[in-house]
This record gives sequence, structure tokens and C-alpha cells, in this order.
Amino acid sequence: MRIRKLSALLLSLAMLLGLLSGCGGGDEAEITAEDFYGCWEYADYDMWVCFYDDGTFEWYSDGLDSTGTYSMDGVELHLDDDSERFFVTDGEGGLMDWDGDALFASELPDTWDDEEGLGAPDYEPEVNAEDFYGVWEYANQDVWVYIQGGGTYEWISEYSSLSAGYYMDGVELYLDGLGLTVSLDGEGNLIDSDGELLFPSELPDFYYEWDDEEDYSPTVSSDDFVGCWEYTDTYTWVCIYGDGTYEWYDSEGLEVMGNYYMSGDELWLEDSGMSFTLDGSGGLVDAFGDTLFLSELPQW
Repeated sequence: MRIRKLSALLLSLAMLLGLLSGCGGGDEAEITAEDFYGCWEYADYDMWVCFYDDGTFEWYSDGLDSTGTYSMDGVELHLDDDSERFFVTDGEGGLMDWDGDALFASELPDTWDDEEGLGAPDYEPEVNAEDFYGVWEYANQDVWVYIQGGGTYEWISEYSSLSAGYYMDGVELYLDGLGLTVSLDGEGNLIDSDGELLFPSELPDFYYEWDDEEDYSPTVSSDDFVGCWEYTDTYTWVCIYGDGTYEWYDSEGLEVMGNYYMSGDELWLEDSGMSFTLDGSGGLVDAFGDTLFLSELPQW
């Protein structure tokens, strides 16, 4: 992208036009991010920039070039990745960039001219765990999935329930304990990895009627897992700390670290799908049946 030195005259003109945009009766109209929403095409180049209401932007030339976030500074919209790049309204329904180049409201091309080396953009919208929060009901069975913040979910039927952890795997949400993934279908529903449809719903009445005294109460706590544990058959150690964090070591030293949480009698390592339970004799058993004993880290 061509960036020229911004002249004082162009900058003054751009800011003046931005301030006058939409003014009437002598009152100054406030310039907000909403004035920039949409896709804008450069008047003199095959370039487009799109501003979205979630605070993100996309830059296109040969397809998608870059993405990022933006913020307002007075009447200027600044790209957060570079404070030197900004846009102002021109007072006539268009924009002007930091270099004085004009843009007009437009749309991204439906197709890109392959003869000029342009290819269809392969960008996929970002998907976050927050997009899955809420209660989802299976269309073909009386089962509900309650996806909560904090990395946990509940799988609910009339006769049983399961509470476990989840993590994002690309654009899919992986449900620990079930071996299932769910993904957005683009129409406000979810599709699981078996092809079953889930739609937005509410918790069933019986969920609130369960007798608390009959609910399962864990008999262990995270304190029972605190310590460094060595795998019986491999040179691998897992150290569980009382502050909610863990470290995973292999024969060469520290490999990964993160947080953990309790679900029932199981301790789950976030972002890994690995869980541990007490074996009743002072050791641990992981989700694959491998055993660990209380140990110390070697002196590397």
C-alpha cells in the first residue's frame, strides 16, 4: 500500500470537512464510528476497506490483505495497528485517508479477476466461544446443552446430566467428556459433529425441580490434586498448583502451562481436553487410563 507524506493542507482540509459533515442550523454534528460503517473503495486504486460495528476492519486488494481493530480519536477513525493511519469523513458522503486519498461507499467485488492475479478471498469470520453461550436444545431429542462462560457446559436430559469443560478448535467448540464438536450453521442454530441440529432454547422446567439433596456432590477438591505427579510409563510430569494453574513437563523441561478447573471429582486442564481423577491409593489416573504417582521434578 502506497503511503505518502501527509501535507498539512490536506490534513486541515480533511478534518474541517469531517467536522462540517452532517451539520445543520449552525450546530456541529457528532462524528461517531457509525459514520464509517460499511465498505469503502478507493477512488484511484483497486483497494477496499470495510469497517464493522464490532470494532474490526478488513483491508482488501488482492483478496483479503489484513484485518485488525480500530478506535475513534475525535473525528478521526484510527487503525489500531498503526497510529499514523486514519480516516475522516469528507462531508459529502465519502472518506479521506491520512494521505489525502478519497474513498467512496461501495461493496466488495462478487468475483476477483483471475487474469490480474486476484483470487477470491478465503477469509472466514472469526468465531469465539462467546458465540456459543446459552441454552441449546436438540431438534430430534429431549436433550439440552447449556454452554456457560468459564469454559464449562452442562449436558442435560430428564434422567441425567453431565458437567464438563469445552475449548475452541478452530471455528468449532469441542465438548470434553462427549467427544463431540458443535459449530454455527449461519442461521442462528448449531450443528454437532453427528449432523444433529440444535436450536436456541431455555432450560427445561425439571432442571429447576431437581432435589438439591439428591444432586451429586463432589467428594474431592482441587487441593487433593496439588503437587507434582510423574507418569508411571513415560518421562512426563504434571505439576498442579493451588492457585489454579498447572505446568506440564517432558524429559527436556517445561512444555506447556495453563489453568485447570474441577468438574465433579475430575480435574480438567483447560485448552487440552485432559482430565485426572484420584485412583484411591494416592495416585492419579488420566483420561486415557495412564497412571501417575506423586514425585518431584528432576534437576535439568
